[in-house]
Amino acid sequence: MAIALKINGVDKTSYLTESSLNIDGQLNSLKNASFTLVEEAVASTGLVASGNEIIIENDGTRVFAGPVKLVSEEQPFSVNAFYYQVEAYCFGSYLNNYIIAEVYENQSAGDIIKNIVDTYLIDDGFTYAAVETGPTITKAVFNYISANQAFNEISEKTGYGFYVDCFKDVHFFVKETNVAPFSLTDAQKNCTTLKITDTHEDYRNVQFLRAGKDITENQTELFSGDGKNITYTLSYPVAESPAITVNTVSKTVGILGIDSGKNFYWNKDDKNITQEPSDTILISSDELSVTYKGFFPLIIKAENTEEIAAREAAENGHGRYESIIDDGNIDNLDLAIEKANGLLRRFGKISRIIDFTTFNDGLSEGQLITIQLTAHGIDDNFLIESVSANDEPGVGLIYSVRALSGESFGGWVDFFAKLARTGRQYVIRENEVLTLMRYFSDNVLLTDSLTTSTTTPDCEIGTAEIGYSEVC
Repeated sequence: MAIALKINGVDKTSYLTESSLNIDGQLNSLKNASFTLVEEAVASTGLVASGNEIIIENDGTRVFAGPVKLVSEEQPFSVNAFYYQVEAYCFGSYLNNYIIAEVYENQSAGDIIKNIVDTYLIDDGFTYAAVETGPTITKAVFNYISANQAFNEISEKTGYGFYVDCFKDVHFFVKETNVAPFSLTDAQKNCTTLKITDTHEDYRNVQFLRAGKDITENQTELFSGDGKNITYTLSYPVAESPAITVNTVSKTVGILGIDSGKNFYWNKDDKNITQEPSDTILISSDELSVTYKGFFPLIIKAENTEEIAAREAAENGHGRYESIIDDGNIDNLDLAIEKANGLLRRFGKISRIIDFTTFNDGLSEGQLITIQLTAHGIDDNFLIESVSANDEPGVGLIYSVRALSGESFGGWVDFFAKLARTGRQYVIRENEVLTLMRYFSDNVLLTDSLTTSTTTPDCEIGTAEIGYSEVC
């Protein structure tokens, strides 16, 4: 097996220092590569520069591609050689270079991603052959945020995953389908070393989840006027435009601070309903009726009584290991319960971490890998947390992989599937107002006419004054 390095399409493998190449990928982070180049010369030729595109292949398979972010050039004293320490990030880093100012309504998540690629990324060679349709986004307002942040928000809302591959193709997919290209089994271990670690780290048998906010069913609340106040406070923050009547007569409703000329105003996530100040203030004989859907906070508790009892017996104590996490992106009660239970299943037993090395290409952080090793009592799906690669002289790249345990049923796969299939409405930054800047230019031509004339000055000869003279 052999490693090949190209810089801006030109083969520079001969300059690569043996054993200097490292490729590192961590879950939820950009993949990066670092290596050292050596140029034997009297003067530096600028072998590599910031912004150059790097392509790294392992036995003909592309394993990394992206722009150079940092170059450090060194020359040892009295040596005609230059050493370049190079750091590069994957093509996904380009997404941070583009600022998105767009509003989308009732479009599929996949179509939104494709439109962003077509509008902002197409000139840099990005494609979207691997973008799935995904669920419909009711409304998304991207108010001058990076393309990377926009894609992340779509991913978080829908439960889908996304990444940019080594060919600048954007992938958007159901996470449960992101499986590793091979498994570790009794018949085909596909690894050179294997280490299994059981740890109490992250263990819990009681899980609290402080999620986002779900929406109530229709609530109707009644108020009487007092001849003074124009603001009425509801029991829940308002989620959607309310229906308002006064003495059973329907009234017009607008958004406070945006609309005008309405009878009443509201704001999302605000409990207050405000009457138009110029209207007649309601008195005690008036009945104000507000029908609305409100937000309520999601705080879930799940516990494993069997694990609590087992820990109590083993440790001669109360046996409770409690944990609380925040996930404001979950705005559905059933999904919040599922995540709390899923976390309890995932961490409600002594954690198992699998570290292994392999010469096989194709593994990437975020993939699900099946490990079935009878001798170790393992039969489970594991989530790959990190993959790092180092070049081994004469053999190519060897990959060091860390995978986290997850149940084959009801664990990672089941949670990802439910997250992507909740059938709920997806809204991103609904209440933000996008202001688009426009630049105008114009040419102004100024013309004028100039009239000239000549005159002969008056002259006097034979007269003079001190400090004054006149010559014609």
